[in-house]
Amino acid sequence: MDDSSNDRQAEEVVKAYSKGEDVDVTKKVGTCDENADSISKETNSESDIFEEASSNSISELKEPNAAGANSTLNSLCEDMFTKLALYLNGEVDATIEDYELLKQMNVATASKYEVMLKIAKNVGDNLHEVNQKFSDLQPYMDQIDQIEESVLALEQAAYKLDIYSKKLEERLKQADRL
Repeated sequence: MDDSSNDRQAEEVVKAYSKGEDVDVTKKVGTCDENADSISKETNSESDIFEEASSNSISELKEPNAAGANSTLNSLCEDMFTKLALYLNGEVDATIEDYELLKQMNVATASKYEVMLKIAKNVGDNLHEVNQKFSDLQPYMDQIDQIEESVLALEQAAYKLDIYSKKLEERLKQADRL
């Protein structure tokens, strides 16, 4: 018998038992040796954690009418609890791995933000320093602007003086010719 048919038959037996029906478990599920073989193939060391809890739960399922059915039902319940334990362990392990990955991502992100904070602080400090130097140089820049205006005015005056001196030179040449 394969595991999926065992699982289906075990579900049928559990449903019938919960309804209070009389069930011949040995016909539906097979022999105890077949079930024990399938259990021993699938169990591993992780199932030992749940052994005590499953044996306590199994002892509560005793049926007074069928002594042979009780042992088969016990082995099916053990198989069910073993598979459930393996599934739950896998889910817990996957969740733990997810949290470990998130933890590593948080650490990496925090270090990146720390580096970015230092860079932003340096940029802010440099900007403040440049603004301070600019404000310190502002009076000199105002003086340069005033000097430039004076130079332009002086250049205009020099240009006018040059034009006037050329006219004056022309008159002197004309006066010498006469």
